[in-house]
Parts: sequence; structure tokens; C-alpha cells
Amino acid sequence: QTWNNKELVIVADGLTDHLIRAIDDARGAASVRIFEAPRLLGLGDLRNYSVARAQGEFICQWDDDDLYDKERIKASLMILKEADADAVFLSQWLLYDQLRSVLALSNSRIWEGTMLDKRSCIPVYPSLPKQEDTLMVAMQLKYAKVATFVAPTLYAYCRTGANTWGDAYFSRLFDLSEKVFSNEEALKILARLTVN
Repeated sequence: QTWNNKELVIVADGLTDHLIRAIDDARGAASVRIFEAPRLLGLGDLRNYSVARAQGEFICQWDDDDLYDKERIKASLMILKEADADAVFLSQWLLYDQLRSVLALSNSRIWEGTMLDKRSCIPVYPSLPKQEDTLMVAMQLKYAKVATFVAPTLYAYCRTGANTWGDAYFSRLFDLSEKVFSNEEALKILARLTVN
């Protein structure tokens, strides 16, 4: 990411030697801190666990199996500040089915995974194994000033085959999408995205 003043808080199910080496290699680029998650926590509790350990003024949700443009944090912070908002989300993102090599443009709505929030305004995630972020966004819409913006190429939500949500969920997202890109278009777009 081009935004320099950042930290990455990693919450892992288990600390392996491979993971620890990878983190050590990345430490020069940013502040990276890793925590081993307590056993048997659902996604909501894991998100609360990571937020509690973050030290910054802003919280940006990150998923290890998705792809991001290097300007994601910078663009989101600019919109947050311009709108004088408490939280900002993308209203569209890319959908990338890695199993079929298909890239699509989502329909328009608030995409929970794209959150960047003022730390002081982020609510507690419900203690749930799924839909914790959907309910958290509903709370924000009720009690905070939320801004959205259209910049779908900042984030690609990836179907890897090991996602929390199954095939039916991803099929529905692709059915609702506004556009499926040609192979040539997809290659150009994906070339700009990275895992960090």
C-alpha cells in the first residue's frame, strides 16, 4: 500500500514457521504484528480481537485471500476525510472467481469487507461465525455517518474454494453482477492488484 503510516495486525489460527518467516520478511515495509487467536472463536470475535490489538486511529478491514489496489487505504482515507464521515465503504467491488478465472463488476450496495472506519466509531462485531460484518454495518448506518464511493478496482473479492461462504453464495453474487469482463480486460485489471 502507498499509505506509509500503517500497521498490519494479523490474527492467525496457528503460528507456523513459514508464516513467521513471511512476516519477518515483510516487517521492513510496515509495522506488522501477529497474534495467535484463541481457539474456537467465530469471525465476529476474531474481528473484535484484532481491533482491540490495533493501535491506529483508523481500522481497515483486510482479508488474506482477496486482492487490492496499492491505493486502497489512501483513497478510502481521502473519501473519509472529504465527507467528514466516521466510516467509508465501496459501493461496488470486483468479484474474482479464481477457480474459473472469471472477473466481474458487482452490483451496487455497501460492501462490508471494504470498510475503513474511525477507530472511535467502530462498533463491536456481533459474536457470530458469519454475517458479523453485515450486522456491524447495519449498526453503523444507524449511529454513525457513513460514506460510500465508487472505485471497484480498489478491491477484488475472491472465490478461492476455501471461503467462509460456499458456491451458492458466489453464484448469486455473479448472477447479480453488472458486468463480466472479457479475458483480456480481466488480465489488465488483475495486473494492478496484489494481496497487500
